[in-house]
Amino acid sequence: MQLIKQFDLVKSEGPILCSFDAAGADYIKIYGSGELTSAGGDRRFYLRVNGMDAYYKSYIQMAGDDGQFEWDTSGFYVGRNSCAKNADFFIEYTLGSKSISNSIVGAGLSTFSNSDNVLVGMECHGRLYANTGFGDITLCTTGGVVTASITAYKY
Repeated sequence: MQLIKQFDLVKSEGPILCSFDAAGADYIKIYGSGELTSAGGDRRFYLRVNGMDAYYKSYIQMAGDDGQFEWDTSGFYVGRNSCAKNADFFIEYTLGSKSISNSIVGAGLSTFSNSDNVLVGMECHGRLYANTGFGDITLCTTGGVVTASITAYKY
């Protein structure tokens, strides 16, 4: 694995938290750990490729103190807080562009530990159907304030 970029976010407000160039990579591995201040709402984290916000089919399956199943089509869905609470989080996600079906596929795990002691673990999977390789990869949120360390690798 080769380090692409490391970000230290301090009170960053979305929707775009960070972005990096992954051109030429076959696989991307992203790690993130930090704190989400929710500002009273349920906040979601997404990865987007080449600025695209459509043509995704992505879901998370939650377990722990809150069990749900959610779909999204605007990015690779990588996790969320619950009950509009602040949360500590950890994200690990891998994207692969070696596909015979013009897709970029991804899978990952995330954990959100809410301020009310609710612990939620998420299994995440997704696909971007587009005839494209990697270019810019963007980590986005639907709101709140994020303080975190984000690291991206390629291989």
